[in-house]
Amino acid sequence: MDVARFAVYCQEAVPSATSSSVDPRAHALRARYLRMFGGEEISVAVESIAEDLLGLRIEERLLEWSGMLLPAERTIVLNVK
Repeated sequence: MDVARFAVYCQEAVPSATSSSVDPRAHALRARYLRMFGGEEISVAVESIAEDLLGLRIEERLLEWSGMLLPAERTIVLNVK
């Protein structure tokens, strides 16, 4: 599937995690991670949460955009740049 034609759809700014509106599900997910794997509480263990807790695969590829989700393959693809 050629996804290059979809590359312009996400040009709007997205608020950072440091903004005042943080989704409460993010806190619940971090709490769930800590219950399962222990350790010190950290701000976000993004890769470990995605891979270990949610069973997702993270790949890095050279892309023309920041990343993409492949739900059918349970994969997150990040731009290697």
